[in-house]
Amino acid sequence: MLLQGSQVLDWENPYIVTLLLASLSWGIGAVYIMPVDSELHQAVVYFFLMGMSGGAVAVYSAHRNLTLTTIASVLLPATIWLFLQSTLISVGMAVAAAFFMLAVLRSGKVLSDAMHNSFMLSHELKAAKEIAENIAEIDELTGLYNRRVFYNQGKMIIDHSKRSDDSLAMILMDMDNFKDINDTRGHAAGDAALTHVGMMLRKTMRRSDICARIGGEEFGLLLPGSTLEGAVKFAEKLRWKIENQPVSFDGDSFKITASFGVSVGHVSLDILFKHTDAALYQAKESGRNCVVSDEFAGT
Repeated sequence: MLLQGSQVLDWENPYIVTLLLASLSWGIGAVYIMPVDSELHQAVVYFFLMGMSGGAVAVYSAHRNLTLTTIASVLLPATIWLFLQSTLISVGMAVAAAFFMLAVLRSGKVLSDAMHNSFMLSHELKAAKEIAENIAEIDELTGLYNRRVFYNQGKMIIDHSKRSDDSLAMILMDMDNFKDINDTRGHAAGDAALTHVGMMLRKTMRRSDICARIGGEEFGLLLPGSTLEGAVKFAEKLRWKIENQPVSFDGDSFKITASFGVSVGHVSLDILFKHTDAALYQAKESGRNCVVSDEFAGT
C-alpha cells in the first residue's frame, strides 16, 4: 500500500531524527578522539569525516535539507575544534576544511536540486501520459469509452466468451430525434443530453460491462454473461430511465427517449454488431422509444 500525506511524514520523522543523532555522534565523537599532539592523526580523522560527508551527498541527495544537515553535523564540530587550537597548521586545516565543507554543501544542494527537478519532470511526464491515454480512450462529453476502445475490448471479450462458452449480449442504443434537439434548442442542449445519458449509463452498468459512445448519439454496450432475455430486460430498464428522467439545461428541462437493439451470439464482433444494428433499425422503424431483439442463433 502506498503511503500518502501525513503517513509519509509519520514514517520519515523517526528516520530523520535517528540519522541526525548518528551524524552528531560521529561529528562530536571525532572531536573526542582527535589527538592534540599529532597533526597527522588529526588530518587522518578529518579525512575520514570528509569521506562520510561525500557518502551523505550520494545517499541522501534526494532529500536536500537532510543532506545539508547531515554534512554539517559530521564536519562542523571538528572544524570548530581545529579553529580553537590556534596553531598555524590547525587553523590552516580548519580553513581548508571550511572551504571543503562549503563545497560539499554546495554540491549537495546542486545534486539535490537536479534530482528534484528530474523527479518533478518525471512526475509531469507520467501525468501527461495518463492524460493523453485518457483522452485517447474516453469520450469527453459522456465520460464513457470511445469507439476504438469498444472494438478493441469487445474483440477480447468475445474471444474470452468463446473459450469459456459464456453468453455475450450486445446492446446498441440511439437517442431519438437528436437532430431536432440541436436544431430547436441548440448544440449546447444536445451536449447536455449526451452528458445526461452518459451519466445514467455509468451509474447503471456493471463493472464487467463495456459501454461506449460509438458515434454521434449512438451508444454500444457489451454485457458478458448475459442472456438475450436478461439483456432485453436491462435495455428496457435503461429505456424507461431515459424517458422518465428529463435533461436539465439552462434553468429548464426537456424529455428525451432512445431506441434499443439487442442480440446475443458467439460470433465475431462485426457480425454481432451487424445483427444488433439491424434490431436497432427495426426499433426506430417501429416508432422509436422501444427495445427490439434479434433472435439469430449466432454460434
